[in-house]
Amino acid sequence: MDLLCITMGILGGILGGLIASYVFPTFREIVDSVLSFVSHGWDPNRCNLSATWEYEFSEPDPKNPGVTRKDRDKVKINHVGNFIWATGETQKDKRTFNYRLRVVQNLIFGTYKKVAKKGVTSGTGVVQLAVNPNCDRMVGYTTWMDSDSNQIESCEVEWNRLN
Repeated sequence: MDLLCITMGILGGILGGLIASYVFPTFREIVDSVLSFVSHGWDPNRCNLSATWEYEFSEPDPKNPGVTRKDRDKVKINHVGNFIWATGETQKDKRTFNYRLRVVQNLIFGTYKKVAKKGVTSGTGVVQLAVNPNCDRMVGYTTWMDSDSNQIESCEVEWNRLN
């Protein structure tokens, strides 16, 4: 009888966890981040990307959408387990971007949001990056819907670690 109770308790816990992760995605994210943080500590070869990074990108000039201009974004990355939360600011227009990214092996992908002056999201985009073996450079692409040109824009980027 005791073995049956233990087995039912384990199965009930697993089933309850699956239901909770489906019904409460935030709960699933918390469990995923805790588990990835623990596993991150076990792998000494894994990069810690928490640092300040900088990258240059090309975009249509807001004043003249037919002309491309270059800008730089300085990004402060917080890397925990398989998750990255980051905030960046462009140098020219002082626009703020909030990044929410995932790490899978040496690949990083996710979304970013452009935050307007009053804190409202005013644009979104996606990022895909590959981390080099030294963990000091990432290359990839960013893609976004440009409200000035009313088109989907994309550019190749190279992120360089500053510290």
